[in-house]
Amino acid sequence: MAQAARRGGHTLQVVDFHADLETRAAARAAPWRGDERGFQADLESFLDDWVPVRPGRAMLLPGSGFEARPELLDALGARYSLPCAYPAQLRRVRDVEGFMTLLDRLGVPRPELRPRGETGNIAAGHWLVKRRGGMGGGHVHFYRGERPPRDSYLQRYYPGRLLSLVFLAARGTLLPVGWSGWPAAVDGDFRFGGAIAWPRPPARAAAGLLEAACELSRVLELRGLCGLDAVLDREDGFRLLELNPRPPAGFELHDQGGFLFDAHLAACQANRIPRRLPRPGCSPVRALAVCYAASSGSLAPRAWPAWVRDRSRPGSRVSAGAPVCTVHASAATPAAAAWLLRRRCLGLRGLRGLRDAVVPGAPWSSSAGPGWAARVFFPCTPHVNPLKSRMSCHV
Repeated sequence: MAQAARRGGHTLQVVDFHADLETRAAARAAPWRGDERGFQADLESFLDDWVPVRPGRAMLLPGSGFEARPELLDALGARYSLPCAYPAQLRRVRDVEGFMTLLDRLGVPRPELRPRGETGNIAAGHWLVKRRGGMGGGHVHFYRGERPPRDSYLQRYYPGRLLSLVFLAARGTLLPVGWSGWPAAVDGDFRFGGAIAWPRPPARAAAGLLEAACELSRVLELRGLCGLDAVLDREDGFRLLELNPRPPAGFELHDQGGFLFDAHLAACQANRIPRRLPRPGCSPVRALAVCYAASSGSLAPRAWPAWVRDRSRPGSRVSAGAPVCTVHASAATPAAAAWLLRRRCLGLRGLRGLRDAVVPGAPWSSSAGPGWAARVFFPCTPHVNPLKSRMSCHV
């Protein structure tokens, strides 16, 4: 997000859990600290030590790491100018049972849940254990008959491709920004693996997700860039997995010259969104994949390829399972972009220290042919392209 702001001519302070090299280069400050749960400090330490900027009118952009600590956003909002204040929406979304009850009231399909103590008659391998307030998917694993941790819950597992929608919301109005997808999780690895822009998603799922986004925007009074994640079934029906009330990771697949950050600011601060987004006629399809370290170690300085971003700092110690960088690709079609992404991810493994880098969900191998993306991820289905103008969500 900081890079999009810089492309739009803005200078920001950033508080982000990962604080990669690109974020630090695009912003004046990008402090980070914590563990896999996000920021884990008391408020005074967080405000006094981790945010070395002057209080006042300096705009501060919250990044990742706040999923389990919305009170930190309240404290930041009292000291600094935030582009969009969403602590209330974050609390409501992170209340898992309350959010699922809201989905039921709105008629939105969603996964079946059970409290951690209700494990009777649950078949191992068909349910997931998820931690409350967890981020990134690394906390998710299959239920194997164990007693789930105290701060967790159970969710039925639904195999299928993932479909995500990025949208702008303000004052009961919604503007779809773009669609992306990713193959189903493999080998029980539910970390965020990446996203491939999907200009023409299946019509049934797209229509249902747009309606869900409209209803949630109206009820929760969402503002700014938000995202929805869903899992598809064989008939292209869907179950909504998550609402992200802040700019999601895949928004950069759809950004054009920083325009989306300006639109995000207008939605948050002036409660308005544009009638339509700029759509260059020859815009390529973009894709990204996240590479995770397979083992712990220190990152040596290296010359990275130009298509690698979100790089961890040289000399920093990376734990096994932590993200190291993202790989980017663009092409004329989603299948071609996915194929190029595969080539680059496999090529990156040749660099020292990244030979065993993992990309969760990527259904490729060194022997995969160029047709895998069309067969596995983009089958021939009816499609829709509902990205022409904004929609009214009033009832």
